Amino acid sequence: MKAIFVFTTVADLTEADRLAKTLVESRLAACVNRIGPLQSTYRWNETIEISAEYLLIVKSEAERYPDIERLIREHHSYAVPEIVSVALHDLEPNYRHWLESAVIPAETSS
Repeated sequence: MKAIFVFTTVADLTEADRLAKTLVESRLAACVNRIGPLQSTYRWNETIEISAEYLLIVKSEAERYPDIERLIREHHSYAVPEIVSVALHDLEPNYRHWLESAVIPAETSS
């Protein structure tokens, strides 16, 4: 099992909670942390924007990334959502076991 964190930002608390719950209920994620509100400064359509957002940290398995990305795209309010995966290394054995037991492997889902 290759563990990952998937990061995405969302516009508001309602969207953050809905997306987090959907990811965990679908067993694509073992856990989703919500951080925020935080301030994001970014360029959009050649204008500098500043907005409040919430950051979600999705804890899962690398093989589930395509399904996580698809679910986020389907439920996200942004035209171009941030969806970034980071590989994790050296997980504590009990944490690794918990993560493996909480996420349904790709071959058994559907």
